[in-house]
Order: sequence, then structure tokens, then C-alpha cells
Amino acid sequence: MDAIVSFFQRLGLKKGAVLVASLLLLISGLLSDPEATPSSSEEPAYSTVLATNSGAGFIQSSLAEFEEVVSENSHVIQYALDAAVLKSKTVYLEYGTEALDPMRFVECDNPDVVLSTSDSIDLQTVGDAPVMFRMALDSFVRSQVVTFRVRDTHGPNIEINEKSIIVAYGDTPDLQANVLTVSDDVDGRLTYVSNEPETAGTDAGNERFYESGWYRIDGPSDLSQPGTYTYTVVAADIHGNRATKEFSVTVKEPPVAETAPAPVNTRAYVVNTNTGKFHNSWCRYVDTIASHNRWDVETTREELIDRGYEPCKVCNP
Repeated sequence: MDAIVSFFQRLGLKKGAVLVASLLLLISGLLSDPEATPSSSEEPAYSTVLATNSGAGFIQSSLAEFEEVVSENSHVIQYALDAAVLKSKTVYLEYGTEALDPMRFVECDNPDVVLSTSDSIDLQTVGDAPVMFRMALDSFVRSQVVTFRVRDTHGPNIEINEKSIIVAYGDTPDLQANVLTVSDDVDGRLTYVSNEPETAGTDAGNERFYESGWYRIDGPSDLSQPGTYTYTVVAADIHGNRATKEFSVTVKEPPVAETAPAPVNTRAYVVNTNTGKFHNSWCRYVDTIASHNRWDVETTREELIDRGYEPCKVCNP
């Protein structure tokens, strides 16, 4: 029995099929055993030999038939494995440092095929990332390479201090000081540049597009006039992915210069409070004014007139 089981296992049959085939052969042998076969009293020796030879012939014939069936079945299994289609569930994977299990991203149209791989997906290199998969069906095995495409599509992160800055007229704001950080999840902190660098590639996101990541601040350079000016922080990582963020600078109006009052031309006048007239101090009518009606004052002509006094027509103050 053990020899029969071993034979069918070498032929690649499944466990259940091996047991069934072995039992069939064993039953066939028992049916042909000389001790189980009635013998004629006249020709016992001949009957025994015939029965023995018939059992061996049946076993040999059955084994030949099983070999043919197993051979045909093997071709079917091999064909099924060769026809199985293994494909990627996704075309692109995002550039980064995360470790990914390749088994998550493939599928086979034959659910009986067992997949495995010892490879990993290199996400730190933009471009093709081939992975070798092992496909097994019963005792048959074949390999297939599935190529993933790694690309970087995430732009840098920009953090600014103030969304709006107000400066006094004539002051020059420090624009770079208003940018706290510019960084990329993979490239780290980016470097400030005054002018955009030359590109090193042609396909942004799918290759190394710049020699290094960078950022700049776009906006007017002349802040000599009051008003609100808009500035844009433009950043790009090494794979050409961009990000922008705006902030404003408001220049206040210049302070209003205080106008100095016009000088007041005051003079000494003598007022006759009785007559309501005022005179120059040298007028001949001054000596005629009684002391209790005399008012000596230093002021302007306009002030006295506004108070209701009348200028002397002789000295015309």
C-alpha cells in the first residue's frame, strides 16, 4: 500500500486523489488474489497461476491508465498556471519612506494560484520598481515580474508667520523673516533662492526635476508709496512639485506734518475806552485821554477791530 501511495505522490496527484487511486488498485489486487478466487478441482495449479497472472496484469494495466490520466491532468494544471494572469492593482505608488508589502498591490485571475514574494517595493527611487512574484498551483511553479511606477506628487509645506503685515511709511519689511519654514516630507527643509533655478529634468513628479528643493518670494520691490502689496511664497521639491502661499504688506500713509502758525504782528496800542477809538502810542490825541479811560495794550489791529474798537483817523493805526 505504501509503495502505491508513494507512486501516485510522485505523479503529482493531490492527497485525496492518491488515496482513491491507491484503494482502487488495492481492491483490484484483492479481487484477483488466488486465495480469494474459486479454483477448479480438475486444474487447480493452472487456475492459481491464471488468477495470479490476471491480477498482476490488471494492476499493470490500471497503473498505465492512471499514468496516462495523471499525465493529462498535469498538462491541464500546467496550462492553467501558464494561463493565469497576474496584474498590479495600481499603476502608481507615492514616493516616500514607508515600507510597503507588494502582496497588497497585485491580484491573480485564478484564485487557486498561491502567490508569494521575497522582494519589497523601493519607494525612495522615482521610476520603475520591479517585483518578482512566485506563482504556485499544486506542484507546479512559475515566476512573474510585476513593475510598479513610483512617482512623487506631493508639494512642499509652507508656514508663514503673519498673513498681513503693516509697516510705517518709509520702512522696509523683512520678507524672509515672515516665512517660518518651507519643507518637504521627503526632501526636508528647502533653501531660499532669489531666482528660480534651471530644471534638471523634463517630467515633473516622475524624475529628479531640480538638483535640490528651493523656495522664493515673489512680489514688488518698491514700497515707497502707501498701499497694500501682495507677496507669494513659491516652493518646489526636487521632483518639481510646487506649492504657494500668499501674504500681504500694507504701507501706512506718511504722517501729516504739523503747520506752524503764522507769526502774529502785534503792536502797542492805546485805546480810549470812552470814545471807542484806538491810537498809535505816538498819536497827539493820546495825551488827551483821561487816565481812567486809557487802556494800553499790545495786540493786533484786527483783534481790536474784532472787539468793536475803531482806528483813529489821524494816526491810522
